[in-house]
Amino acid sequence: TFHTSVKGKNLQRHEYATLSVDEATPPYSFVVLEGPVTLDPSPEASHHWAGIMGARYMGEDRAEEFARRNGIAGEWVLRLTPKNWTGIRDIAL
Repeated sequence: TFHTSVKGKNLQRHEYATLSVDEATPPYSFVVLEGPVTLDPSPEASHHWAGIMGARYMGEDRAEEFARRNGIAGEWVLRLTPKNWTGIRDIAL
């Protein structure tokens, strides 16, 4: 998350977040996590995690390219510590 984005500014003020993950295919499921967030502004952390995401979504051969492009100063790593969990599995059954 870029530190000057709306999301980045809100997280700097409140340091609390909600993350929702859903399965978009039947029979559908979801989970919602809520909890405090720590912000890591280090470019090293940003580069590291951008590379991991690049490998996952763009392929191992493009991981470093993605890390260089997106793991930049000002791009912060967020760590959510779940305190509350809510979820439903197989909603449509």
